[in-house]
Amino acid sequence: MAALNAPRMREINRALILNYVRQSPVTRTELAERTGLTRAAISQVVADLIAAGIVVEGHQVEKAGAGRRQVKLFINLDAMYFGGVCLNRGSSWVGLINLRGDLIAEEQMEADFASADEGVD
Repeated sequence: MAALNAPRMREINRALILNYVRQSPVTRTELAERTGLTRAAISQVVADLIAAGIVVEGHQVEKAGAGRRQVKLFINLDAMYFGGVCLNRGSSWVGLINLRGDLIAEEQMEADFASADEGVD
């Protein structure tokens, strides 16, 4: 197995954390428990995601014992959108999704293309 360099490891950790936050709101402590990463690693990645506007902090959660209250992390669904296009001989479809994968908008158009080049144009 090849060794991972630090930038690649940060990329993997970022994807792992983002996937958990995308699924449902989660605290930093819950992320550490689920991923096995250190609290320091979690804090660094979360700080980067917040700075990029991809993750936002929500309400504080009551803590059962002593210590500071936990803050839930949420995915910022409006941070980015992704588009998809499907071209067929008789029709075409375009769609727009948010970071969670929710379909925001779609449009299907009937078309009869004589060639693939004509359809792309």
